[in-house]
Amino acid sequence: IQSNDMNARVSLSAVKQPGVTRAFEEIIGFEGDEFYSKVWPEVTGKPFDLVSGHFPDCIPIGVKTEDGDVTLCPLSDYVMKPTDALIVLAEDSLAYVYKPTP
Repeated sequence: IQSNDMNARVSLSAVKQPGVTRAFEEIIGFEGDEFYSKVWPEVTGKPFDLVSGHFPDCIPIGVKTEDGDVTLCPLSDYVMKPTDALIVLAEDSLAYVYKPTP
């Protein structure tokens, strides 16, 4: 998608649903939560749908593989590999930690 096409789509969505603008502002703005990625050995072998329970202070949204491929909203049965980086939406990089018991 070219950037001007993406801008047009977001603008159209904002006209149709005013809340979209605020959601995009929260996600991609310079204030508030940000995206982070990190390899967590503790989640190796766990299905993606169970990973979020171990991170109550952030929102796991995807996986970045060793090859650099990014998958947002992976299938719930996707099993985390040792080299997969978990992509999360969090307040800052120190605001979230792995909790052994979900």
